[in-house]
Amino acid sequence: PDESFIFSPITHLTSHVLVDRPVPQELTLLEKAILTDIGYQVREDIPPVIIAETQLILEANSPTGYVGPTNLLDDFIDSVVVTDQLDPNPEFSFTLPTDLSMGDHTIVLTATDLSGNSTTLEPILSVVDRTPPTLTVTPENVTVEAMGPTGFPFANLTFLSEVSDIVDPNPSVTHNAPDQ
Repeated sequence: PDESFIFSPITHLTSHVLVDRPVPQELTLLEKAILTDIGYQVREDIPPVIIAETQLILEANSPTGYVGPTNLLDDFIDSVVVTDQLDPNPEFSFTLPTDLSMGDHTIVLTATDLSGNSTTLEPILSVVDRTPPTLTVTPENVTVEAMGPTGFPFANLTFLSEVSDIVDPNPSVTHNAPDQ
């Protein structure tokens, strides 16, 4: 500038923004507020970022899927991180599935910044049955004498079995004992 140039905070801020920070996302909140106050329209069009797990596994604990406290979901929501280049506190909302039956369910996470830009992330909650059934066989161990060259006729042995499963009300039992 020459001698006719008069320095002022507005001139300095405007030239600073135009030279050093050419995109609105790089403005500080104070700079954006001052520019808005003096009549500049500052447009910010980059949405917030949501950082979260994309897959959650919940172990079924009943024939209908999962019933009980939802600590896993509470911990998941507490672990979500939302950031935005300009808005220090973007609005965050979520929708959790109410149906926790076996299978996949969608969780909806949404973040919206002060400029109205929003992002949605849809992690999957899978309710699964990875717990094996319990099996009790009586007698547990049997010792028998061979009854000749072919061994012992296993068909003469009697075993009682009880099987139960948290999710499957009718689990099946199979065996691989020889026929003879």
